[in-house]
Amino acid sequence: MKEIQRLMREAYESLYEAWESLREHKLAESINGAIKCMVTSIKAVELASKEVLGGKGNLIEDAMIIVSAMEGIMKLELRRIVRAKLIEALWTNPKVTQICSEGLMGLKPREILSESEARLAVDHASEIYYFADSVVFKILKTGH
Repeated sequence: MKEIQRLMREAYESLYEAWESLREHKLAESINGAIKCMVTSIKAVELASKEVLGGKGNLIEDAMIIVSAMEGIMKLELRRIVRAKLIEALWTNPKVTQICSEGLMGLKPREILSESEARLAVDHASEIYYFADSVVFKILKTGH
């Protein structure tokens, strides 16, 4: 339980740092913070699924267990799960992370990235964080 809470706190801090970096026009740092938030948020849900619900610790494989715990509309909850994994896959693509950290073809990240990519990354991180927060809260509250 403490590890799950630690992960959610870490995800929140990464999201906050991503917003701050965006505000300061540090685009690569903003995107990297957003990516860290996404990965950490999903990791928290997977850990909660494994430790509390007895799942495998994989968001997609545990989807039906998580949906049952959420007690919501199945199609909407499944959509949130699939969207979280899709968004994470887009931003954790090795080519994307390479461009955000090292640049490409002699160009530095700040020469490649625009504010729109950073805003999109932060928006996606926010979506995943709030999804994870609601799932983790519900799982820990009900203790299924």
